[in-house]
Amino acid sequence: MLDNIGDDLPEFLVTLISTFSEMMHEYSEQVQSVKKAIEHCKWQKTKSELSPKRIEIYQRLNLPLPDEVVANPLLDDVMRVFVLVSRARRYHHDVALPLLVKDISDVLTVNPIAMARWLIDDVVFELDEFVRG
Repeated sequence: MLDNIGDDLPEFLVTLISTFSEMMHEYSEQVQSVKKAIEHCKWQKTKSELSPKRIEIYQRLNLPLPDEVVANPLLDDVMRVFVLVSRARRYHHDVALPLLVKDISDVLTVNPIAMARWLIDDVVFELDEFVRG
């Protein structure tokens, strides 16, 4: 894509555009990992809700059991951060309160992961909403 405009732009701009393009591709991959993390959390909740009776119903209807989402290291890191942040959850009259940015910061200070901070926050808060749902 940049080959066509390389002659019209100074070299530093071509390098800058190329670097920006690579960064956006990396963020795109991280967003996909976030979506997988959310799917994984939903799958775990569904799988844990499969009682023996529910499994029998699936079998009698000849329906396949829900498939597991394939994990990857980034997904594992995101889930680990969420679990650790959830351990700091506060309660008021036995009602779970939403997680705080401070809780995420505390966990990431000790367990940093290679992902953009805004993306980590989005994932953790999305998972928190789903779990408290």
